[in-house]
Amino acid sequence: MPEYRFYKIDPKGHVAGPATLVVCADDFSAVQQARTLLDGLDIEVWQGKRVVSYLVPDSSKDGRKKGADGSVPSPVASRPHGN
Repeated sequence: MPEYRFYKIDPKGHVAGPATLVVCADDFSAVQQARTLLDGLDIEVWQGKRVVSYLVPDSSKDGRKKGADGSVPSPVASRPHGN
């Protein structure tokens, strides 16, 4: 099964601490698991060099439009965080 990395993103768009590493069956499972970690900061979900999703907490007041899965377009999709 593939390994995924979850990065918490602070309000200035910077990575807030080390990645959380998880192994999930697929992208959907990884996004579902990342959702459980939403605590006020956005989360980027990566698999290898690929951005899977960018999640925003429901309490986000910045006006970003979220998709049905709670994700928004990643503002840093072209900036890999390693691997």
